[in-house]
Amino acid sequence: MDSNIWDQMKMEWARRSDARVVPERWGTDERLGGLTPAAMVELAHGQGDRGRTDELLAGLVRLAATDELAARTVVQIMLPGIRCLARRTASPSESSEDRDATVIEGLWRRVRTYPWWRRQGTVAGNLSADILMERTRAGAKVRATLNESLDAVLEKGLPRGHADAFIATERTNAGEELLGLLSEAVRARRLDLRSASLIARCRMGAQTATELASQAGIEAQSLRRNRQRAEGRLMAAVA
Repeated sequence: MDSNIWDQMKMEWARRSDARVVPERWGTDERLGGLTPAAMVELAHGQGDRGRTDELLAGLVRLAATDELAARTVVQIMLPGIRCLARRTASPSESSEDRDATVIEGLWRRVRTYPWWRRQGTVAGNLSADILMERTRAGAKVRATLNESLDAVLEKGLPRGHADAFIATERTNAGEELLGLLSEAVRARRLDLRSASLIARCRMGAQTATELASQAGIEAQSLRRNRQRAEGRLMAAVA
């Protein structure tokens, strides 16, 4: 599900009076065609002409480092594609508000620092690839931190209230209950830490069974069987 930040940006853009006037400071760059920023956005969103859209973006990014309106116009043109990218990179450990804000902030930063004098390829493609790479790296870091946190709770028996720091919001109550059972079983030596970690990562982590299996060098079906056996030991331990 998306946050309302996209609608907020659309309304904010509609209220900008300077977007309906051709900025004299933008000079006579033929790529910009003497269009107002608002007309550029309408053209990019309406015609579906990627070549013309990238001509506009190529002209705008040359100004974006020092011109807020030029940078904002690039962001507005890119919004539909970036919104789809945000959805594709969603993580269960991240709220839609945080996800969308992070993506937009990343886009804004990269537009203002875009190295137009040396980048090859289309501006839209380069910016989208940059954001995707940034999101992928951030996701890997979050998953690693989450797994370390789960193991720390299981091994050290941290208070259950700490669990909501790394369990997805919609699963916090059930997650805290499971963590409590696992922690107690590990402390009582009725379940080994490896089995407890497997259960926690499968049931509460930010990775799929396929991803976890790939990291472990086994098939996803084998990982699921291992988890089921571990959960059987857990049920026996708490019976």
